[in-house]
Amino acid sequence: MVTAPDIPGHRVGAGGFATVYRCWQLAVGREAAATGPAGTGPHSQAGAADAFGIPTKSVGCPAATLRVARARCPASPECFGGITIISGDARAEAVRCDRPHYWETFAIAILPADVRTSDQPMVAADPIVRGVCSQAVMLASRQGPARRLPAPDWDIAVLPPSETAFSSGSHVYRCLASEIGHQPGTSQFRR
Repeated sequence: MVTAPDIPGHRVGAGGFATVYRCWQLAVGREAAATGPAGTGPHSQAGAADAFGIPTKSVGCPAATLRVARARCPASPECFGGITIISGDARAEAVRCDRPHYWETFAIAILPADVRTSDQPMVAADPIVRGVCSQAVMLASRQGPARRLPAPDWDIAVLPPSETAFSSGSHVYRCLASEIGHQPGTSQFRR
C-alpha cells in the first residue's frame, strides 16, 4: 500500500487530458485520487503547450470557470481570416492578430466525451460546447476597447477540429468571435 504524502494535493502523474493528484478524502478517512485538466494545479506551467496543442492558461480566463467543460484561453492571441464549412468539415486560415482578421479565439476546450464527431453543426449544438462558446463567456473575455462594444456587435462561431485532425485524434475545439462588419488589426481578447 502507498503511504499518503504529507503534502495535500501531491501530484502523482499527468497525461494528455488530466493531471492526477493524491489526496486524503476527509469525509471517509481514506486516500483518493483527484484529477484536473492537463496543465492545471500547483505544478502546471502557464503557457506550456498541453492537450490543446497550443499554450493555454486558466487564470483570468472566463471559460475556465466552467469546470465541466475543460476549457481554457489561449496564452497568446490566436486569429483567423474566414471560416469555411463544407459538409460539416470546418476550417479556418490562421492569420497574425496584428493584421486585419475576422475571427479571434476567446476559448479553447476538449470536446465533451459524448461528442464523437467533428461535424461543425453537431459540435456547435452540444450543450457544453454552447456554454463555453456562449455570449456571456465571450463578453467576459473581451479586453481593451472591445469591452465597450455591445453584444449585438459580435458574432460567435464554433471551430471544431477538421475531419482530418479529428481522425488523427484531435478533439480540440475553439470558440471564435468576430466584430460584425469590422476587421480589427489587433487582438480583442489578449490575456
